[in-house]
Amino acid sequence: MISCPIVAADATSETAQLVERVGCGLVLPPGRPELLARAIRRAYDGELELEEMGRRAREYVTAEADRSVAVGRYRDLLLDLAGRRGA
Repeated sequence: MISCPIVAADATSETAQLVERVGCGLVLPPGRPELLARAIRRAYDGELELEEMGRRAREYVTAEADRSVAVGRYRDLLLDLAGRRGA
């Protein structure tokens, strides 16, 4: 499966913070189309590591956001709340 980097706006958003932390795309300020155009040109010219960003995105989803991971974490949380984890 191919994963692509993303562009997020508003550095204060949770999505933008995740993109920066994982390194799976670019964060640009909203209302700055010239910066978006510049980023697109840089991507087109091969100045951005798009494949690497996509790889990091896929790794994050697989490790942190995959359905089986999420279900396992939810199960563990419920067991913790019930006081039966590890039982």
